[in-house]
Amino acid sequence: MTGDSKLIDIPVLKAWNRIFELIACVAANPYNRDELRDAVLKLYEGKSEKSVFRGMAIPTLRRLGLIVGFEQFIRLGANGMLIYEAWKISEQWGKYALGTMVYEIDTDEIGCQKELARKPQWKQKDFIEFFLLKINAPNQRSARERLMDWIGLLKYCDLISSTNGIISLNDQMIKRILVYSDYRKKARSFKKLFITSYQQLVARTRGMQSHPIENLRELMALTMLSKHKQILTERQFDALLAEFPKTTPEYLISFGRPMAADEKLFFYNGKYYQTISIRFFSPVGGKNV
Repeated sequence: MTGDSKLIDIPVLKAWNRIFELIACVAANPYNRDELRDAVLKLYEGKSEKSVFRGMAIPTLRRLGLIVGFEQFIRLGANGMLIYEAWKISEQWGKYALGTMVYEIDTDEIGCQKELARKPQWKQKDFIEFFLLKINAPNQRSARERLMDWIGLLKYCDLISSTNGIISLNDQMIKRILVYSDYRKKARSFKKLFITSYQQLVARTRGMQSHPIENLRELMALTMLSKHKQILTERQFDALLAEFPKTTPEYLISFGRPMAADEKLFFYNGKYYQTISIRFFSPVGGKNV
């Protein structure tokens, strides 16, 4: 691995300790930038829009993949809605949802937990210096700030425990998150709900057949949470959709390419897709189309 690639992978998170409150602000003010800005500023009394809203809140939520859209079209993405609905159940469920997503990012892009698993206990300052040396970051100051914020988020999710400057993995929380992050254990539920969820989108739009994959991610995540108390992140949805049969005697699934740049595309067989449509050949999928 190169230092440059790892530096990019460490998110810039200036508002990690208010994730749930920020998500609630977006949930209450979708497609309304002015109201969203005012709600965020209320969380940070005396701070300016530039430093808080544009400099902290929106970059943090976007880098974690919790929002989609820009300017007047900002709203929660599938992961953001999942965390919000889980948080409404309880703060602990909110941490399960956020923790699962953060666990995935750290496992795939950063690797703090992997290093902590190799050596159970670290002085936090020693771990930061070790990790910076490992990734050979060209800008040590910037990388240190990013890493400190990321470790702060891991603590916030209870993935890391900290006592008197000593950090270690929270084994109890990690065991729970490992269950939620195993997408293969959700394959049966996914299979049962996938076609039904797609049909719900069709019904909501009075028969429109092509839908953004992001909308199906969100609906499936919320359904899995409410019906099965399972955490289905965007990464897990995409992995399950990639393995889901695309052609059967009952239906044919097809994907649409994006018309322009998009931040929530589905990557499959070397290409990026934005929309999904299903053509049914028999009543198993409902009314023939």
